[in-house]
Amino acid sequence: MRLTVAVCTYNRADFLRQTLAGIARQEFPRDQFEVLVIDNNSRDHTRAVVAEFFTTIPGLGYFI
Repeated sequence: MRLTVAVCTYNRADFLRQTLAGIARQEFPRDQFEVLVIDNNSRDHTRAVVAEFFTTIPGLGYFI
């Protein structure tokens, strides 16, 4: 079984950073989950925040 975590966001880059940092710290097996960030066309630095976590969260996907 694989777990999907979907995070929807709009102009909440700083809260998104906290959320992704928490997900990165959890101890669930990394190969058993994926994280999808769904960006509703944010105008802040959401895209840059997601980019910070591409190496620390395997299976991280970003959709606009």
